[in-house]
Amino acid sequence: MRDMIQVTPRVYQLDGIVNVYLLKTSEDELTILDAGLPGSGRRILKAAQELGYGPQAIRHLLITHADVDHVGSLAGLVKATGGTVYAGPISKPYIEAAKTPPHLGPIARLTTGWLGQLTIRPTRVDQAVDEGDTLPLGEGIEVYSTPGHTEGSLSYYWREEGVMFVADLLTTRSGKLEPMPAMVTWDASAVANSTHKVLALLPDIIAVGHGPAVATNTIKEDIRQLQTSVPLTARPVY
Repeated sequence: MRDMIQVTPRVYQLDGIVNVYLLKTSEDELTILDAGLPGSGRRILKAAQELGYGPQAIRHLLITHADVDHVGSLAGLVKATGGTVYAGPISKPYIEAAKTPPHLGPIARLTTGWLGQLTIRPTRVDQAVDEGDTLPLGEGIEVYSTPGHTEGSLSYYWREEGVMFVADLLTTRSGKLEPMPAMVTWDASAVANSTHKVLALLPDIIAVGHGPAVATNTIKEDIRQLQTSVPLTARPVY
C-alpha cells in the first residue's frame, strides 16, 4: 500500500488527511491507534492484512481524542474486529454519544460539525485510561494527559520503540513541528504545558495526527523553539 509508511520496525503510519497508526504489539496481535475519518475502516483493515494481521488479530483500539477525523470509523472497526476500545475519561462520553468535543471555532464547526452528526455512530469505550496508566501492550504503552487541542486529548508513548503518539497536540503538515491552528485549539496555554511534557520524555520519534512522523534528532531547531516559547501560541489559519 503506497500510503503506508514504516516508522519503526513495529510502527506503521497509514497516511492521509488524518493519520492512523498500526502497532505490531506482538507477533499475533495488532493495535490500532485512532480510527480515521468515516469510511476509512476498509482501508485500515486492508493495511492490517498487508502486514499479516486479519481482523481478529486487531485486539486493541487506542483513541487519542473524540474528533470526527480520529473516531469516524471506530464503530465499524469494533464490529469487524471485536477489539477493546481505550480512550480518556473526558473523551469517553463524546465517543459514546457520537458528539464532537467543544473546541472548534466557527469556521471549523461549519466544515466538520455536520459531518460528525451525519456519519459517526456511537461506540462504547471499554476502558477509560488516563495519565499514569501503562497498557500491557508491546512491553508497555504509557498514557499521558495532553490537553490543548481538546480538553480530553491523550498521548501514548511506546517507550520500547521510542515513539510518542501526540495526535493533534502538534502537527508537521507545514514541514515543521508546531501547534495546530488556533481555530481548532481548545486552550493554547494547555498546548504549551502538554508540549513541554512530551518533549521532556525525549522520544526518538514524534508521531502526529496530521503530517509525517518525525525523528527528533532531525528537527532540533523546531524543538528548541517549542521549548523556549512560553506560552506557545497556536498560529491562526483561515
